[in-house]
Amino acid sequence: MDLNSILKNEQLKGMLKKYGIKESQVNSILTMAVSTLKNKFEKEPAKVSSLLSDNPNTDEDNHLAKKIDDDFVSSITKKLGLPSSVTEQIKGKAMPEIMKSVSGGLSASGKNNQDGIMSSLGGFLDAIDGDGKKNNGGGLLNKLFGMFGKK
Repeated sequence: MDLNSILKNEQLKGMLKKYGIKESQVNSILTMAVSTLKNKFEKEPAKVSSLLSDNPNTDEDNHLAKKIDDDFVSSITKKLGLPSSVTEQIKGKAMPEIMKSVSGGLSASGKNNQDGIMSSLGGFLDAIDGDGKKNNGGGLLNKLFGMFGKK
């Protein structure tokens, strides 16, 4: 499971286009969705792991999912300048599908447990930076490990 598999997911792309998202904005939106998920994971890894696991969602998981969705919609509104008429259409639809895609990819690889989720989202940490853009340099984990490797 990696960022490219989400960016190449035709079902997710088609859903966004259905809501009026321009082709040129689709990858940015998908990347920002993963970035939102990654940022929440950095703050609350156990809670996000619970949300993405194969276990049934608890009330706390559902509350976290709503918060992630709200943060995602706020991010794409601010950073891409999408009108509220568009963001309201994808609110509650795009992020759950993206989380389902991440969770399904982890399940298919047999890694839908806390360690597998941490490993996969850790890969996202290296693939994107804090504002949802692809990171061509070292990601946060590389920077952190690089600090410990220097003498």
